[in-house]
Amino acid sequence: MMKRLAQVNQFICTNLQQKMRFVIVGGFNTAVSYLSFVAIYQQLHNYLLASVLAYCIGVLCSFLLNRGFVFNSQHQSGQFISFVLVNLSSLCASTLALYLMVTGLHLNAYIGQFFSIFVSMIMNYLGYQRVFKKGFNLSSLFSLAMDDNRTINVYSVLRALVMLLCIGVTARNMYTSVLVNIAHDALPYMATYTDKFTSEGRWINFALFEISRNLNAQLANTLCYLFIGLFGYNVSMAMKKDKWLALFFAMAVMNIPYFTMLFKWPMTLLPGCFMLAVFSYYRHRISVPKMLLLAGVLLFATYPAFYFVMPLIYLADLRKGTYKELLIFMLWWAAGYILGYAVGNGLVYLYTWIFEGNAHFMQMASWRKENPLTGLSSLLANTDRSVGDFIRNANYISALSAWFYLPALGITLITLKENIKYYLVLLAVIISIYASVIVLGVHVPLRSGITLPLGIVMVIFLVKTPWLRYVNIVLLLIPLAYQTNFYNTNYNNTRTLMESVITSNDTHDYIDAKDQYDHIVATVDKEKMSAWLLDKTGSRTFKNLANLEYHMIRPFFYKQGWPDAVITVKYKDQSTPIQGKTDVKIEDRTLYVDFK
Repeated sequence: MMKRLAQVNQFICTNLQQKMRFVIVGGFNTAVSYLSFVAIYQQLHNYLLASVLAYCIGVLCSFLLNRGFVFNSQHQSGQFISFVLVNLSSLCASTLALYLMVTGLHLNAYIGQFFSIFVSMIMNYLGYQRVFKKGFNLSSLFSLAMDDNRTINVYSVLRALVMLLCIGVTARNMYTSVLVNIAHDALPYMATYTDKFTSEGRWINFALFEISRNLNAQLANTLCYLFIGLFGYNVSMAMKKDKWLALFFAMAVMNIPYFTMLFKWPMTLLPGCFMLAVFSYYRHRISVPKMLLLAGVLLFATYPAFYFVMPLIYLADLRKGTYKELLIFMLWWAAGYILGYAVGNGLVYLYTWIFEGNAHFMQMASWRKENPLTGLSSLLANTDRSVGDFIRNANYISALSAWFYLPALGITLITLKENIKYYLVLLAVIISIYASVIVLGVHVPLRSGITLPLGIVMVIFLVKTPWLRYVNIVLLLIPLAYQTNFYNTNYNNTRTLMESVITSNDTHDYIDAKDQYDHIVATVDKEKMSAWLLDKTGSRTFKNLANLEYHMIRPFFYKQGWPDAVITVKYKDQSTPIQGKTDVKIEDRTLYVDFK
């Protein structure tokens, strides 16, 4: 901590006079831009054009003053374009910061703008240093794509283009993840987290409930993705000191479809994603036993499945150690999970004793269909159930084509003999989540199966040739990104269709007239409506009749801001064919939505 403070102090105090000149020029340049806007607007009477022209004048003025007065730089070709790129980057960053603070943290727009200015100033100062003091210009940028003979390196250019394509695909998958709506039982739609805590022991989520539920869904979702990407980046850098490979690996991890499924509960998953990023960064600053015990307690309190990937952050060390060291690590790994389970159970017992007067340990929700181990027959039945869940997982990620995974299989066969310990760890990671539930006899939801694709992707680090590593990671990224996009598209389409069914016939906008009703009654023939929706979308969601009410109808009104307690869904037998619309009316302060 003291080291970090010293670094901050050094940054502030170093070249203090230069920083003061930077602030003075910033103030002067702001005045020039504003006065230019006023003068141009009075002449042209077009505020948008005046704003653009004033911004250009401001950039030109800023360039001349920063180069000559602030940084005392010598004239070099290419500096102006680099300077403009820095300004555009800082503009995008400050705009994004403003958006996140206003929509995500619910700050006042004026306060958000105040803080976003600091983001822009810091980025501008650091960028200007690169341009004016360290000689960074377009020539130095293009040199990254050239070899020692100053000719274009096709390999570097191709790698950069593929990277940009992967970034675009990843960004799109992130954006569409919660584009329409979050999960039906995500934190904003829950009145309390008590039942979840007492059934699963997630005490950190319970403690953060009031804070987490008020976060913006898109912000929480984005942070989840970035933290998981950072986890992947740190794991990759521990294996190979190759930043390009680490970025490709991070994006492969971010495109694992099970993460986009999980991030439909973005506020719930955010603490666990953050912890994975932190643990992977501090892997060598805390002893292994302490790290595993700490991670076991904290991850069990947020999302227990994340704990099963912890060995990946130590894989670079485990592959070089002895079998005895590997066994000791596995024992500490198991101890961390047991400790997390014990702490969770203990806190549930304490809470129910104090606040409910009926002390008990964690009790699984009925929908999980718990089948605890009682003997050999139940052991075989539960094992068969876990194997079935594993096979379903494997089939899902290979839906596009299993051929994409053939190179990974080839790498495994070629490198297995020389990397036994490496594959033992991967095998333990992959099966851990399925083995952990055999005692309780519950299903592993598809979204929890993150260990299998992570284990497969880790195989690429055993490839010795750098360009082959890139090829293999991209080959694995393709089916993962495809499934993520497919899932998000299907998820959004089903909810968009349901929204259309409910609202398309509401010609009087009764649904939006929230001040005219206090209760909602929806009437539907769940068998026929589910069959109609299944025919329209092809989504297996509608094969479970309960999903119509709990995953579609109720969440639509949750999104409108209505709590579950005021929503009633009644079932009927409809003799006429389904039309895919509703009759909407308000009577006695009740909104009636009759599905036709």
